[in-house]
Formats: sequence, structure tokens, C-alpha cells
Amino acid sequence: MVYKLCYVDPDEPKAYFTSNWEHQWGDDWNDRPYEHNAGIPYHSYQDSDGVEQDIPMKMVYFDLPWGWEMPCSNVDNSRYSVEDINNHRVPWITKDGNYIFAGVSYTNFVKQIEEWGGTIYTPKKKGAR
Repeated sequence: MVYKLCYVDPDEPKAYFTSNWEHQWGDDWNDRPYEHNAGIPYHSYQDSDGVEQDIPMKMVYFDLPWGWEMPCSNVDNSRYSVEDINNHRVPWITKDGNYIFAGVSYTNFVKQIEEWGGTIYTPKKKGAR
């Protein structure tokens, strides 16, 4: 199963990946500015028969050395919605002229963050010690 980047939290370095790119949505994903309106990705959707379907997701925390930016960096209100970003109007993350766009695979996201000198942190599974 391929997981694709669909959301990067504007308040902390946390990225969400969906297994169902075509149906992925979240609260207020079409509102601007995304950093003051959008919620995290929904974990389900209604199919054409009105049946609720789960969406397998991944979430990771990441840490990058100084110098990376998001569409909301250095502005009070960005001009973008999550929908805009996921439609590739701008990348989710920019560093030193390199970009991470929506839809990048989980594997390639991890590779890019590590190439930039960053670290990926995966959350513990429930019940793990």
C-alpha cells in the first residue's frame, strides 16, 4: 500500500499520509488561510453508496535543521488552502531550493527529510512500551 503526503501541520512538524489520495479530505481544507482554518485529515469517507469507509493513514513527526519553510512561513495569513497545496500550487515544504510537494510517497518523504539532515519520528503504537 502506498501512502501519499496530504497534510503538514502548520503548528508542529507533523506530516500525514493517506492510502486513499482520491478521497482524502479534512475539515475546511478549501478555506484560506489553511494555517488558521484547516483540520487534520479525516480518517474515513462515504463511498458512492453512502457507506463509511476507513482510510488507512500514517503520521510522523519530523525535525529539520534551520532554513526550511512552509506556505505559511513568514506571513500572518497565507494565500493558500490545503486544497491549493494538494493541487500543487505550492510545495508543503521548501529547503534550500528543494521541495516536497503533496502526493509524495511516505518513503520518498522520509528519504528527502533525511537527505536534508533531518530526522523522522514515528509515534508509538498503542500499548507499546
